Amino acid sequence: MNQTQPHQPQNPAVKRESEGVVKELRQSTDKIRDQASEFADKARDAGKAHLQSGVDSVAAGLGAAGDSARKAADSLREQDHQSIAGYAAQAADSLASASEHLRDGSVDQLYRSVSRTARRNPVLLVAGSVVAGFALARMLKSSSDRDERRRQLRAGGGYARVEGHRG
Repeated sequence: MNQTQPHQPQNPAVKRESEGVVKELRQSTDKIRDQASEFADKARDAGKAHLQSGVDSVAAGLGAAGDSARKAADSLREQDHQSIAGYAAQAADSLASASEHLRDGSVDQLYRSVSRTARRNPVLLVAGSVVAGFALARMLKSSSDRDERRRQLRAGGGYARVEGHRG
């Protein structure tokens, strides 16, 4: 049976040198591992900070929507539309609650909350994702349409062109 064994240097100087090289390789590997870990920590922290900024913006938007819904509910009550006002008030309460939840929680807490909800009710998560996708698509389309109108106005010397108009 011919087994291949690692080459063991016979010369003591070569043995010391190879042990030194192995030690340097281990130190370099440890240093690279530590630097990679530090980089990953910094990237994760930067990502969390960016995500928290987005969450804060969403919370502010939900709060503003809640305020608008509350005003609509008050206006509907003044016009004696009690049942519709009740729905608007419920929507306002839900929006305010969601805004508070986002404002008061950390990104980690939000992630855990969404994960728990997804496990308990995956259909709700899918439906919410679909609604969010439609809302995002409408927002992007609206923004794109607005930008196109601005380009047309600039290209036309400040006047909108009317197709088929002979002037």
